[in-house]
Amino acid sequence: MVWSDKSTAKIAGYAAKVFFEELFKHADLITTDRQQTPNGRRFWFCVIDSALTTRLFVYYMDRNTKKVEHIGNKHDLERLSGEIWSELNQAMGHLVVISKEPIKERGPA
Repeated sequence: MVWSDKSTAKIAGYAAKVFFEELFKHADLITTDRQQTPNGRRFWFCVIDSALTTRLFVYYMDRNTKKVEHIGNKHDLERLSGEIWSELNQAMGHLVVISKEPIKERGPA
C-alpha cells in the first residue's frame, strides 16, 4: 500500500522511480519474489513493462528445473504470469529476472 496507494498523489510513480533510479542502477539484475499482494503484482507488471520498453532483458526463471525463458513482450508475461505467481508449492522457485545483460536461455534440466 505504501508504494502503490493511488489515492496519494504525492507518491505516484515513486516506487518505479526508486526501482530504476536507485536499486537497479546499483545492481546488474533484480528479481521478483514469490508472494505478492494484488498491488505488488500490479507494480511488477508495470516495472516489467517499463523494462521491456527501455530494452532491458526480462526472463522467467524456474529455479527448480533451471529453466530460463526470455520474456519479450506483454503477451509473454501474461502467458507466464500463472506460473510466476502461483500459490502451488512447486512454484516456490519461479520468478522474473530483469537484467542489464542477456542471460542464456535454457530448457528444463
